[in-house]
Amino acid sequence: MLTAITRKLKELTRMLGTRPYYGFVTGHGYLTEAQVTEVRRVLESPTQAAETVAEYERRFAAVVGEGRGLATAGGRMALFATLRALGVGAGHEVIVPAFTCSVVASAVLRTGATPVFTNVDPATFGTDPDAVAKAITPKTRAIIGQHSFGIPCRVGELRALADGCGAALIEDCALTVSSTRDGVAVGNTGDAAFFSTDHSKPMNTVVGGFFYTRDAGLYDAVAAQLNNAPTLPEAQQQRLFGQFLLERRLARPASYGLYQLIMLGKSVLRRLSDPGMTFLDDDYVVERTGAYAYPARLPAMLARIGLFELDRWPAEAARREALLQRYLAAAYGTPL
Repeated sequence: MLTAITRKLKELTRMLGTRPYYGFVTGHGYLTEAQVTEVRRVLESPTQAAETVAEYERRFAAVVGEGRGLATAGGRMALFATLRALGVGAGHEVIVPAFTCSVVASAVLRTGATPVFTNVDPATFGTDPDAVAKAITPKTRAIIGQHSFGIPCRVGELRALADGCGAALIEDCALTVSSTRDGVAVGNTGDAAFFSTDHSKPMNTVVGGFFYTRDAGLYDAVAAQLNNAPTLPEAQQQRLFGQFLLERRLARPASYGLYQLIMLGKSVLRRLSDPGMTFLDDDYVVERTGAYAYPARLPAMLARIGLFELDRWPAEAARREALLQRYLAAAYGTPL
């Protein structure tokens, strides 16, 4: 028995050191030079922006379900717009899992509401309905059901809790696309859902987010906020395009160490000379510099990258599922 466990642990260690398992960012090395030129053309041709973004929104929403969606410059911006559309503000409470990104809490705080943190479910690493039930008060206006690491939380139970107290249920799908629970894809049980497509997520548009809902009235309320919202500043879009080129060239197994070194150098340079934001760094605090709009729409150049990511998604999802099965097979029968 001990020999079998040792063999499996060695297999897991070997898998972690092989090419499918590296780094935090998966670049766009699969894109051809012609496709990169297409991304550059959209960056330099704003007249086609609306058409490109609209196509991306339609196709992304279709991956999630039968609802509609809007692309934002960050998932946290989609959450903020959703909370505002729901009338969440001062004097209200929003229940969030304690194990989450600070930008989620910041989005809640910017509405004037108070985030109420709850323990996570150790079986899913996501929102725990039992903990949520204990945190509900007359001030509760929204519950965030977080699906962590591709694992759906017990969202059906959260739906019942939200209905029982008259709160909205918002699904946090920042790390989860296409996973299902009880036959329902994530994003389709709540009143709305928000996704993230920044460069650390399953689909990578360098930065980006997405609002999704099957509620026509809620869609119209969010669209009223976002349709007139500006996109990111032109200089920041140019920096994002440069980041896209860097990741395409170096965010791959053979050169990932060099990529990390360059990113460290860029971080040091920014502290010394402040060349301007590439990512949405202001979102990690409540007090902002105002370097970009909040919420902001997704730039068309990034939506063009997103369309390539959507083309790739069926094969990428299958690859990820196959890797998961290898992990499970290697871990089965061990203490892991």
